[in-house]
Amino acid sequence: KTLSGREHSVITGVAIIKNEAGVCSVLKPSEETLVKFKNLTDEDIDDYTNTAEPYDKAGSYALQGEARRFVEYVNGDSENVIGLPAGKILKYLD
Repeated sequence: KTLSGREHSVITGVAIIKNEAGVCSVLKPSEETLVKFKNLTDEDIDDYTNTAEPYDKAGSYALQGEARRFVEYVNGDSENVIGLPAGKILKYLD
């Protein structure tokens, strides 16, 4: 119910430590993505919580799963919500 009809931020922080063969440094990129949920009914919430999906997820939803139907919009990198912001990480590993 807390997410119903509201926008929230998903922020992922990543530290990348390069080994001695490369430049020694610690990079701390972060990625923020805004997600807005539609207004949810009690029935929507009950139906969703009667599945196994919300119980092993940060934020109790999977953007790539059943909860996708609750999302009004995603502003930013959806990979950040699903897991790691791979595009951002890969540019640091080149």
